[in-house]
Parts: sequence; C-alpha cells; structure tokens
Amino acid sequence: MQLLYELDCTRHSFENGLDHLLSEQKLSKEKSTFVINIVKGVLDNKTKIDQIIERFASAFPVQQMAVVDRNILRIAIFEIVFCEDTPFRVAIDEAVELSKIFGSDVSPKLVNGVLGSVVDEYMVAKTSNKM
Repeated sequence: MQLLYELDCTRHSFENGLDHLLSEQKLSKEKSTFVINIVKGVLDNKTKIDQIIERFASAFPVQQMAVVDRNILRIAIFEIVFCEDTPFRVAIDEAVELSKIFGSDVSPKLVNGVLGSVVDEYMVAKTSNKM
C-alpha cells in the first residue's frame, strides 16, 4: 500500500517508488516479489479497477476519494477479481483492517460495503463461468 500511495501522490515512476520502498523496508525476497506482483497488477488493471470502484461507490468519485481508501480498494478488488489464489474473504478482511488502521472513521464501512458488492457480483460471474 505504501508504494501505491507514493505513486498516487507523487510523480515518481514505479521503479523509483519501488527503490524507495525497498531501501526503507527490509523485505524478504518473497515479500518483495509479492509487493511487485500486486502493485504491477493494480497498475496494469487500474482503469478497470477504478471503473469497478465508481460503479459500487458512485457517491465517491475515485479521484476525489481519500488516497488511502482508493488504494485499499484497488488492492482488494485486484485480489478479488484478478487473483484466483486469494480467497475473497481474506481480501476483504485485510482491506477492512487496513482501513481501520490508516483510514478515517468511515473508511471501514466504505471499504466493506464496496467489496461486499464486488464479491456478490464477481463471485457469481466466476462461479457461473466455471460451470
């Protein structure tokens, strides 16, 4: 989340932001790879993810949304919609926990509501595609 936040608030490139993150945080190779994969996945699918956010949080335009909330939602939606290996309940629980720690008082309700709606729609689509 730190890297997405930095990329959202500065003009740093992905490489500069990643170098900054890795110089500040002592991440294992496994965690570094995980961070890179998640952030690249979010960035590669940002337009589609933002359209999903706008659809399920129409009262909160994505670019006017708090940077923390926006990026928590981006990560979780990427995991729910694009990652086969991430259980949706884990993605939601982690996102709500992040929103409690880093967001405002209303962030957990916003995040939980949006992600619940995303899961309702996308899990039905995934299930019907597998049949």
